[in-house]
Amino acid sequence: GQFMQLIRDDWQQKPFFERYSLPDELASRGFDAEFDAPGYLFRNDGLELYDAIGQFTSEFVGEIYPSDAAVANDAVLQAWATETSAPDRGAIPGFPNKLEDRATLIKTM
Repeated sequence: GQFMQLIRDDWQQKPFFERYSLPDELASRGFDAEFDAPGYLFRNDGLELYDAIGQFTSEFVGEIYPSDAAVANDAVLQAWATETSAPDRGAIPGFPNKLEDRATLIKTM
């Protein structure tokens, strides 16, 4: 009932990258790197892990897709983006309906 509506409303308000990107999520709450809190281990350790995963993802995408054009021309990847962002399918707010470059693919992964 009401609880599910509350969850649904929250889901629709936050875009994909803000919800699932640790740096963006922290910044939206005022806890970005500029916030002086050396003992804030969730942020500090979380960002180290986020960066390590990002490095791995960058290398992985670089191996599979040698250029932005290779990303843009991958029909399966584009179908995934279209379905995930479609209001009647995945309906993930803010999810790109096209993946046109490696940087966006890396951030999405």
